[in-house]
Amino acid sequence: MSDVLPISDEMRGFLLSIKQEPEDDTLRLIFADWLEERGDPRGALMRAQVESDSLSEYDSRLGPLQQTIRQHKREVESALSESPSWLELFDWQRGLLSIQIKRLASLPMRIQQMGRSDWPWEWTDRIQLNGFELNRHSSERFFQSPMLAHLNGLHFSRNRFGHDATKALTSSPHLKNLTELTILDPEMTSQAFELLVSAEALSQLKTLDLTNSAESMLQEQDALDLPSLESLRLIRLGANSSELAGLVQTPTFSRLICAMLGGNNLGDEGMVALAQAEHSRLQYLNLV
Repeated sequence: MSDVLPISDEMRGFLLSIKQEPEDDTLRLIFADWLEERGDPRGALMRAQVESDSLSEYDSRLGPLQQTIRQHKREVESALSESPSWLELFDWQRGLLSIQIKRLASLPMRIQQMGRSDWPWEWTDRIQLNGFELNRHSSERFFQSPMLAHLNGLHFSRNRFGHDATKALTSSPHLKNLTELTILDPEMTSQAFELLVSAEALSQLKTLDLTNSAESMLQEQDALDLPSLESLRLIRLGANSSELAGLVQTPTFSRLICAMLGGNNLGDEGMVALAQAEHSRLQYLNLV
């Protein structure tokens, strides 16, 4: 059975480069070579997942490749130490770890446990929090945690993500690699939205998903100012035609590659504004 290598300065360098350029397949494949040459099973897993990610769902090679990925996952997981008590579940995506934090404790307690563990944070790419109480204290503790500096993605669902959590997020000094942010929470207010979408700390964000957030959120659509944003999901907000018309005329919307606005009342005003707006980069639009 192959063993996973201990973390080293050279490995840290590879992982940091990958997280700074998360869409660069070449970096991952070079790192996969490096790992395989040293007998680390994570190299074969990363290579297979990068290859799988490049195939269409109709490609005949996808099925056998997914079986290979499952086999590589078992090999890697058998070589890793036992999962810590705070971990709900984890998975591998393009060779890096995506984790979900177990809920059966307060978030500050979980943060303390995570900080004391020997979890491979350098290998961790995404964290998901579901059902925690993100009040002022817990939000500040979480977003000031240095472990966030390793992440490309954060996913929040049903955490009462209001103004305090948004303020703590946008004030964090540890999000320079964050490119994906999902907040699925009806407590996201228009004031929190304004703070979120104009935050300098999130200027590198490429994907933002605020599905099922508060109906009044898009009252501040003019504040949308995320220069790197490529994908925006604002599904089932109950936004009205005037709010959506304002949204599609923002400079940020004009730079999008993917926009998903289903479950809102686009109406005549919104449709006219969408038809007249500049969106030459847009490749996928969902209004249903």
